[in-house]
Amino acid sequence: MFENGSRELWKSDGTAAGTAVVTALPSVTHVDPTELTDVNGMLFFTAENQNHINALWKSDGTAAGTSPITPLPDTNRSVSRLTNANGTLFFTVDPFDAQTDELWKSDGTATGTTFVKDMLDGTYLPAGESLPSIGGTVLFAAYGSAGDELWQSDGTPAGTTLVKDINPGPNDANPHNPRVVNDVLLFAATDGAHGTELWKSDGTAVGTLMLQDIAAGSTNSDPQGFTMSGTTLFFSADDGTAGRELWALPLTNGVDLGVETPPLVGAPPAESLRSRSPTATAAPSPARRSC
Repeated sequence: MFENGSRELWKSDGTAAGTAVVTALPSVTHVDPTELTDVNGMLFFTAENQNHINALWKSDGTAAGTSPITPLPDTNRSVSRLTNANGTLFFTVDPFDAQTDELWKSDGTATGTTFVKDMLDGTYLPAGESLPSIGGTVLFAAYGSAGDELWQSDGTPAGTTLVKDINPGPNDANPHNPRVVNDVLLFAATDGAHGTELWKSDGTAVGTLMLQDIAAGSTNSDPQGFTMSGTTLFFSADDGTAGRELWALPLTNGVDLGVETPPLVGAPPAESLRSRSPTATAAPSPARRSC
């Protein structure tokens, strides 16, 4: 909300009397608090510093308890992608001198705000996408000797590892459009044998599988916008024939996308939901176009 011409941090208990600015942040052209993220009752957010760079802040809802966290080595590093992973704040830092992001974590103190891992093999995070989490682990795309693949981190150097070389060798799987549904990561990726298709991961190599080859062969369906409604997963995809449309994946064994679900490679052709109703099976039915 705006106060005296600048966007400030506000709080509200749902009443007019209980709605007020928390504190006037340092005067800059645009303070603009964004990425408000609750971690164990402490609000973390980003706000512009004196150099108009997004810095990491925290607040307990009081003026005295609202302050910047300043362990970063210089002020020319912009913070983004704040994520609560089971009580730990993860975020990325853009060093500005490269087209990559670094993975950091914070407990709300300067000394507890640290770089997670120095990727000595040249692995780095591409900028832009969110940091989805499952439990205390964040999952993300990173470039390294195996190409652009799916990685995970529990906040320790030893626990920051490649999940699976989806597109074998140095080839890129290009995992993107991530969304966690029922503690399973859904995303789009290619294994080289198929185009960009619907994948899932529980954070293990064996649990990282393609769910269905929607656009047959090397054609990209590029699924995105994953949303659960009841026991049906909705998303948009392009099967190479009808263009980008609304699709549905009935999860007929409840909402289980766990590792026991086999990949639906070679499943029957996708069908319009007008043509027939889902049939209950032990595994998810093939995704079908919703008309």
